[in-house]
Amino acid sequence: MKKERQGIFSFYKIAIIAFVMASTLLYSIFSKKLITDISKESKSFILNTMPNLYAEYVDNNLTLNTTTILGGKREVYVIHFWGSWCGPCEAEFPELIEFAKKLKDSNVDFILIAVNDEIVSIKKFLKRFGELPSNIQIAIDNSGQSMKNFGTIKVPETYFFDKRGSSISKYIGPQDWSNPYFLSQITKFTNI
Repeated sequence: MKKERQGIFSFYKIAIIAFVMASTLLYSIFSKKLITDISKESKSFILNTMPNLYAEYVDNNLTLNTTTILGGKREVYVIHFWGSWCGPCEAEFPELIEFAKKLKDSNVDFILIAVNDEIVSIKKFLKRFGELPSNIQIAIDNSGQSMKNFGTIKVPETYFFDKRGSSISKYIGPQDWSNPYFLSQITKFTNI
């Protein structure tokens, strides 16, 4: 009788262990499929076209909006939200400027929109970089309306749009702008 109980007990132990292992394996397969699906590049954007943008140029207080941007007849528009008070923005800014310099003779406009900032702070911040290339425009939007329209919650955040204002890509957080990937994304839409 005692051996019989031990046999039944051993059977249940083995059955429980087998069940736990099978469940773990199935969960792993399911999780891997989810991760694989997330990592696939999708051309289905939440933001399909450039939304309304409201800002003022830092140098001359003229208004900047989507109509004036797309009226410029550029092939690619890089919209970058940042702030002089933002540590990650400050860290990535030199590479972003160098990236823009590489494209200064191409048909690409960089519109850098400072948010929740002050013009004095922006100008002080920009002095470190000397004269900026002509394809960079610096603007400020303290109302936060542009960020809201773009669906941006925190900075830095960057968008690429084609000449019609259609979304090409979106990059959340600071980027390594020296990475050739970014240049390849832009050259698909320009004559570089």
